[in-house]
Amino acid sequence: MESEPGQIDGRTIRVEEGSRNVFLTFDDGPNSFCAPQVLDVLAEHRVVATFCVIGDYLRAPYGAWTSEARASAALFGLEPLNWSVDPRDWSRRGVDVTAETVLTRIRPGGVILLHDGCPADDLPSGSHTGLREQTVMVLRRLIPALHDRGFVFQSLPVPSIHSPVGEPV
Repeated sequence: MESEPGQIDGRTIRVEEGSRNVFLTFDDGPNSFCAPQVLDVLAEHRVVATFCVIGDYLRAPYGAWTSEARASAALFGLEPLNWSVDPRDWSRRGVDVTAETVLTRIRPGGVILLHDGCPADDLPSGSHTGLREQTVMVLRRLIPALHDRGFVFQSLPVPSIHSPVGEPV
């Protein structure tokens, strides 16, 4: 199954023909245990990522862009962001399965969804990991594998208010 290019507010993320740009994004954080580890891996590989906690973008839970979710994004001046590859790292399917899902589905312009935290009620009693230790291990494997395949990690483009919905960002 191939991934489609990512989208920001219904506009496809534009990548130049022949480019191998991809976009790494994180949700549900920060978690005080895992987020620093994620940042360490990104720094080690000199890779940029977007954390959907603060800033320009908002993701609807499970990608369900209801009218209420769109209204919330507009209220706070945030751009709705969709992903194109969701390896379901939060479900703890294993490092191999999660990494292989991304490697199989990613295409240029793809937005990879990972998680650096989780809701507090998902934390096991006495745990600080937030169930994301597998995500850190996946990153350690995934970044070099994507580099080996010629992919380049880029920051998400900031959409222009002059770009109509349906037009590439």
